[in-house]
Amino acid sequence: MVLVTDSAYGDLRFTGSSMPPFRRLPEADHVIHIGSFSKSLAAGLRLGYLIAREDILRRLAPIQEVHTIALSTLTQEVVARYLDSGGFRRHLVRLRRALKERRDAMYEAVVEHFPPGTQVSEPKGGMHLWVVLPEGYSAMDLHRDALQHGLGFAPGPLFFADGRGTNCLRLNFSTHDPAVTRDAIARLGHLARRT
Repeated sequence: MVLVTDSAYGDLRFTGSSMPPFRRLPEADHVIHIGSFSKSLAAGLRLGYLIAREDILRRLAPIQEVHTIALSTLTQEVVARYLDSGGFRRHLVRLRRALKERRDAMYEAVVEHFPPGTQVSEPKGGMHLWVVLPEGYSAMDLHRDALQHGLGFAPGPLFFADGRGTNCLRLNFSTHDPAVTRDAIARLGHLARRT
């Protein structure tokens, strides 16, 4: 049996202790660890990595070659040198600090401005908050309203195959300065209270 772990957000934990990847646990030779630099370094980079046993790597090499035939070797070389220089480690320290500050600003604004009874996650890493509005609220209606006011988010039903999540939304806190986020969430909360 092979276990594949996707660690696209693994480097973005900013609260609490880092969780070791399954690949580092004893007797984890059956684990294929997949990571990405698109979340931690640059969204447009589209460069990732895979850690696995040698025999698995040999079997996956032809597939990797077909799918990355047009990938820039210059980009790969630049990232490799950045990793070797320690620049990536220093970048992660700054990034984690910024993400925590931005998460805190968004979390506090949701608690303050959204309708009573709203539940909001407080993730220890990553880039998103999950918000559950009280029953009877429609994330899709709020989404239509928000777009008309220059605000955006991902409505909950996008994350469920069976149509659930109609009163849920995912908010990205990674992009904007905390002051901009607080203002946007206050405006979004005002719209949510109206619906």
